[in-house]
Order: sequence, then structure tokens, then C-alpha cells
Amino acid sequence: MESKDKRIKYPFHKLRHVNEKEYRKLQRQIPHIKERNKKYAKNWHEKNREKMRVYDKQYNKEHPEQIKEKKKRYREKHSDKVKTRHKQYMFKLRMGVLKALGNKCVRCGFSDWRALQIDHVHGGGLKELRSCNTKKYYEKVIKDIEGNYQLLCSNCNQIKKHENNEFPNIKVKKNGT
Repeated sequence: MESKDKRIKYPFHKLRHVNEKEYRKLQRQIPHIKERNKKYAKNWHEKNREKMRVYDKQYNKEHPEQIKEKKKRYREKHSDKVKTRHKQYMFKLRMGVLKALGNKCVRCGFSDWRALQIDHVHGGGLKELRSCNTKKYYEKVIKDIEGNYQLLCSNCNQIKKHENNEFPNIKVKKNGT
């Protein structure tokens, strides 16, 4: 006669010589118990999501040094993963900037994203770039509603720089002399 319960029977009575901690650890490795524990944890997390968020926020506020150290260890251990994620984030942010500015050169209509550059309509872009990091700069460009930025392809941007004499520390004379 086959039992309806197809779970494997484990001889737990033989494991009683192990300490309680080891016994619980071994018990959690049994497939049906492992699956039950995963379901319980998932349900608990879904029900208590806001409670956990508040707790985490409070903990982070009270233990900034531990959090900083934990993040540092994670970045050191998973440096490739962190770099990849950062590159993907910055790429999405750049695509957002290009989309916000029209996805093509204002002068000639060139639309290959690899050659498009953000240009300051009134100049002074280098100074602004040096004052903040790339992420903040991109966010500032996306939020701009005054029209201080435009998209130019590499060629048009260089031509504009020459026409407006925008090269730092270099005085360019007109008419090639």
C-alpha cells in the first residue's frame, strides 16, 4: 500500500545526538521543509513590507557606519556587478536626456546617439560640468525647462565652439591668421 504522502521519510531520531542548532539546520535542508519555509517567508515579507521599510529606515539612521561598511564590502566583493549596473543606469539616464532633447542634432538633424552631445546654448558648459558629477548633470538637463541645453552632433558642436570662440585657454583668430 502506497502512502498518499510522497515526501521522503527522514530518520530524525538518529540525528538527536547533534545539538539543537545543527538539527534545525539539517531539518531546513529537507526539500519540503525548505519549500514551506520559503513560502512562509515570502508571505510574511509581503504582509509586512511597510513595517520592514520603516524598521530599515530607522536602523540605517541609527547605524550609519555599519551601513557604510556593509556597502563598501559589497562593492569590493561584487565590483564587476556594481560596475555593470552603474553603466546600465548611466546609459538609461543618457537615453532619457537624449529623448528629452529631441534625439537629433538641432543644426543638421543627425540622429545617431553615439555622436550626439549636450550643448549649452549660451556657453559655459565646461564650468558646469566640472561643478557636478555626470548623474547630477544629466538630471539637471532633463529637468531644464528654460531651454538652456540642446543636442548637437560632434561636428556641429565643434563648429559652434570655433564660431563662438569657446575654447578655454586658446585664442583662435578668425580667417586662419
